[in-house]
Amino acid sequence: MQRWRRGAERLTVGASGHIFYRLHALCAYLQCLFVCVILG
Repeated sequence: MQRWRRGAERLTVGASGHIFYRLHALCAYLQCLFVCVILG
């Protein structure tokens, strides 16, 4: 049971890290788009 819980925690951390990475990439994309619109 302890081993299963540790695996679940690792899986949750990995998923949240992936979501954070996607969100960061989206923010960078929106910032680039915003700058392109202003300069364009």
